[in-house]
Amino acid sequence: ISQSPAQAYLPDREDLDRSLQLLGQGSAYALEEQLRSGYITLPGGHRVGLCGKTLVESGRVMRLINISGLNYRLARAIKGLADPITRYIVVGGKPAHTLIVSPPRAGKTTLLRDLVRQFS
Repeated sequence: ISQSPAQAYLPDREDLDRSLQLLGQGSAYALEEQLRSGYITLPGGHRVGLCGKTLVESGRVMRLINISGLNYRLARAIKGLADPITRYIVVGGKPAHTLIVSPPRAGKTTLLRDLVRQFS
């Protein structure tokens, strides 16, 4: 991992194939349903998004082929993150309809996880 593109490691096809094999724990069949959804769910709430070509029949995604990239999304919890805004979205003791907007990678999902934790 590097902040400089010139110093970044560039994975090749072999790296991608090996990663998919490890994600499927050696079984392509185990991944089949998740390949249709476009991502693989890992323990701990982590996900790996898949880039590739979809095969569609009768408007239904049958499978993902020619996988060309993986996007790892690491789940993390920050307890108390939602504390400063909770009072603004609670009406009559219940959470009100709320729209959360921010740029990518600004923490929307992390914020929502903490809100759900607080309200559950």
